[in-house]
Amino acid sequence: MPRKIIASVLALSMAFSGAATVPARAGNDEINRFIAGAITLFIIGKAIEESNKRKKPAVTRPRPTPLPLPAPAPKPPALRGFVPNECYFTLPRPGGGRRGVYGQACLKEVMLRPERLPRACLQTVQLRYGRPARVYGAKCLRNHGFEDEARLR
Repeated sequence: MPRKIIASVLALSMAFSGAATVPARAGNDEINRFIAGAITLFIIGKAIEESNKRKKPAVTRPRPTPLPLPAPAPKPPALRGFVPNECYFTLPRPGGGRRGVYGQACLKEVMLRPERLPRACLQTVQLRYGRPARVYGAKCLRNHGFEDEARLR
């Protein structure tokens, strides 16, 4: 509605501004020009109004779905006990490097309750000259909540 009013006022003001500069004469020619100019401005105003109506309404895009929150970090296992440092030794890895292990026989002698150690960490490895030995992986024990006794000192 306000656009119609603005277009009409604009058309009338443009029509009358041209008439004010011309000296007043009572001729048929000037009246015809005035009416033709008013009609022209009215037609231009209507064309602008129609072109505004044809414009497509603004497309509302749906909001993007928020990303899921990351999973909470796993809690470290509760401290279950300490493993004596004197049973710790390293073994060579097949691809190079070394890995830390605790010997089962040593742990049975030194630890008070070696049966508390997780059986999932118990492995059989080959020592020198092909002798098998039962060991607990140091990283596996750490993941199950056992700390190295040397960290107490």
